[in-house]
Amino acid sequence: MRARAGHWTIQQEYLIGKRIDINEASPKEISGLPGISAATAAAVVEERKRIGRFRSPGDLLRVKGIKRKRLEIILPFLAGMGNN
Repeated sequence: MRARAGHWTIQQEYLIGKRIDINEASPKEISGLPGISAATAAAVVEERKRIGRFRSPGDLLRVKGIKRKRLEIILPFLAGMGNN
């Protein structure tokens, strides 16, 4: 049986170790993070525009829809935040 050719989903890429830069990621990439809805992804982008950039993981707690537990879940998938 042959493996299906084609692109991987965003979720599959995260499972194999892909990391995103939350300061550069598109809403689509952000919404692919575990437990992040399209609305929360849009809120991340809006907060990023407002403050310029996220400098630490704790900055993400200002985003509506991201609490400490959710932040702990997505941290391993974020690049450049001093977390991995």
